[in-house]
Amino acid sequence: MKLSIITATFNSEKTLRRCLDSVACQTRLSDIEHIIIDGRSTDKTLQLAAQYPHIETILSAKDRGIYDAFNKGISQATGDLVYFLNSDDELIGSDIADFIISQFKDAVMFLSGAVYCIEAARSFVAREYQPDEPKSKPRHQGFVCRREVFEEVGGFNECLTIAADMYFMKKVVRNYEGVCTDKLIAKFHLGGVSSQIDNRQNVIAQDKIVEYLLGDPAALDANIADASIHTQNNLYLKKIFKLFLNEQLDFSAMKGKNIAIFGTRGLSEIISGIGRHCDLQVNYFLVSNSSESLINSTFPCYSLNSNFDKEPDYVINCIEGGHREKISQSISKRLPSARILNWFEIDKV
Repeated sequence: MKLSIITATFNSEKTLRRCLDSVACQTRLSDIEHIIIDGRSTDKTLQLAAQYPHIETILSAKDRGIYDAFNKGISQATGDLVYFLNSDDELIGSDIADFIISQFKDAVMFLSGAVYCIEAARSFVAREYQPDEPKSKPRHQGFVCRREVFEEVGGFNECLTIAADMYFMKKVVRNYEGVCTDKLIAKFHLGGVSSQIDNRQNVIAQDKIVEYLLGDPAALDANIADASIHTQNNLYLKKIFKLFLNEQLDFSAMKGKNIAIFGTRGLSEIISGIGRHCDLQVNYFLVSNSSESLINSTFPCYSLNSNFDKEPDYVINCIEGGHREKISQSISKRLPSARILNWFEIDKV
């Protein structure tokens, strides 16, 4: 069985080597077809790629963007399996290709694994796609499928400038048998178009369009509800910052207590930072599942299923979405003696 790995490049000389090295070291390199689709780079990207003898195809031509490049790569692929590895990302371990190939037995048409996400200040593990969890998303760095799926489903829809891969992967998961595993497949370096804060609203909008295209007529209406939640959260955050700047946050009741923050993303870091400036010691972060644990952090990170030497006295719930109350109930069920606070209620202790 052959695995086609497609890497789209454009002026990628600063990051490409780690990507290519991660493929070149695979124990089953003879079963890999590595294809480079370049957008006519003007730096040394092509010269660097030419140094790797395992690369079978290098195609350089002007393209319309990442999804056009992916589609060109599909047309060049001859492998049984197809996988997309960005030029600044890398496979994890020298035997991951062997693991991937080993999963495609019998009727298995796709593999969805976990991804190790890296950004400047921290790293975290994005769990494998959970189709039954509304907030769960597949990531193409952790997704492999049989080439014949593209022949049946089609390639990437370029009208979706940020979410075409999401649309494709969700279509595949809904219509084919596959394997979802917590095995780490690749390191994903954040900073691309979909990761940039300026594009956040576009990402949310296109995610809703994807759900609508997949048959959920209420998805676009849900976008209005989400916008309302974001507006309310902005008002809450302004309130907290105003109290903080005016030195009106009183954490005296919480000092000396065992304090945890649920969540590891930006809001959790903001609340922990505010607490730190107010001499409030946060002991650790909490997440639902161990595979979501934050890798680089000021504090330890535990899942709700962990065995605690001492359970927290307070848990600050830093979930921003509409499922916040459901998360609070889960925390309360697992830690019945802890007082649960929503992040925007920390001024009411």
